[in-house]
Amino acid sequence: MHLELKPSKEMTRTFREAALDFLEAKSADAKISDAKRKQNLSQLKAYAFPALGKLQVQSIDADAIAACLRPIWTSKPETARKVRSLIIRTLRFARPDGALFIGTLGPAVADRLPAQAGRVDSGWRSGRAQLLTQTTWRQPCLLLIDPRRQPLSKCCCDYSH
Repeated sequence: MHLELKPSKEMTRTFREAALDFLEAKSADAKISDAKRKQNLSQLKAYAFPALGKLQVQSIDADAIAACLRPIWTSKPETARKVRSLIIRTLRFARPDGALFIGTLGPAVADRLPAQAGRVDSGWRSGRAQLLTQTTWRQPCLLLIDPRRQPLSKCCCDYSH
């Protein structure tokens, strides 16, 4: 007797199928409007499906996502960030280990893409502020600064920053 083990449909579906299921589930839950769903689908068709559409969800990694986004990453930065978000959310929805997988995928994709013009890289890819440590002869001073170099909090010392 020979047992044939077949992977489940979720494990073998393509990115295109998973993305369509993801958008359908979100619109059924009323989390996105029909117009937003159409916009998301249009962006996926234009930028993600040509490179990722026929790949199985399980085979998509950071290199594949970065290769898909690289042509538009610097020329259309806002669109590229939206498409990256859609790709990652789709993979989280489609993979059984999605929540665990996404924790490492986001930073890995970011490391494979160049910096976008007009965006300050604070070193913390997901953070909005950076902590600067400045020392004077009196006391150490901790000052929160946002990426545009605007102080977020008042300084605790008399030193002019």
